[in-house]
Amino acid sequence: MTTVSHPSRPFGVVLLSLYQILQGLWYLVLSLVLLALSSRAGDEGDKALSGVLLLLGLAFLVSGVYSLWLARGYVKGHEWARRRGIGIAIFAIVLVFIEIIIVKLQVFLPDSPFWTIVGNIVIIWYLRREKTKKFFASRAARGQAPR
Repeated sequence: MTTVSHPSRPFGVVLLSLYQILQGLWYLVLSLVLLALSSRAGDEGDKALSGVLLLLGLAFLVSGVYSLWLARGYVKGHEWARRRGIGIAIFAIVLVFIEIIIVKLQVFLPDSPFWTIVGNIVIIWYLRREKTKKFFASRAARGQAPR
């Protein structure tokens, strides 16, 4: 009887998992800052700004939790994580552009959202590579699809 060999976990998947964990934690911190700014703007009577900051804070909160969940899926080799990782990376890029327009952040500073955009473009590229697709597909074939 022959045994079918499944591809080993690429080192890039490990790096991507670590990156997703760091990004998720960053989004959670950013959401707390935006929610605090929303509260302060509400106290000062600027309800429009308060509402926008509240929505952005909630969006980053959801993105942070989702990033941590994706990191778990990457480690386990779930195909749904690969597909959803592409989607969340696109969503994060759109969110950053909205943040730049509304908050008018300096885009090219070392801690700027520019690096979030670059990181998410790399994620999209990596998750669409053939070698990466094969790794995740091999895990799905073994019955490790989400329940």
